[in-house]
Amino acid sequence: MMWREPEDKLIPLLEELGIGFVSFAPLCKGFLSDAYDKNGFHAKLNAPRFSEEALKKNQVVVDLVNKIAKEKKATVA
Repeated sequence: MMWREPEDKLIPLLEELGIGFVSFAPLCKGFLSDAYDKNGFHAKLNAPRFSEEALKKNQVVVDLVNKIAKEKKATVA
């Protein structure tokens, strides 16, 4: 859900060829499920996508996913 590049070229090609697509880590390895304590950084947070700047930008997505889940009375997963 965070890395959407396959949607532009890869998925249309796979559809044309009749091949399925299985997403790897669709919840961004726990980030979109708000599994990380932003105050007590987890080891994975050293990755560039978890930099302070990226976290601020991506928190908007986390908040949206949580809002939708709450409206649907479901978990973010």
